[in-house]
Amino acid sequence: MRYVEKEPNKLVKISSSENTSIPLLLWVQLKQIEESHTAVKVTIEANVNPMMQAMVKKPLQQFADMLVTQMEGFGF
Repeated sequence: MRYVEKEPNKLVKISSSENTSIPLLLWVQLKQIEESHTAVKVTIEANVNPMMQAMVKKPLQQFADMLVTQMEGFGF
C-alpha cells in the first residue's frame, strides 16, 4: 500500500502496490459540517472482473463500514 494523495483534514488516497493480484484504491474524504461534526465518505475501487466482483463486493463494503465506525469513535 502507498499514499497516492494526502490533504490534511480533507482526504487520503491509498493505492495497493503494483504487484498485487487485485488493484485497489482506498479514498477517504472528510468534510467539516460544524465545529464538532465531520462527514466521512469512504470509497473503495477494486479493478476486478465481474466474477470476482461478486465475491469481493460484500467484504469490501464491510471493510468500508468498519472504517467509518472506527472513525466515529475517535471523538475529535
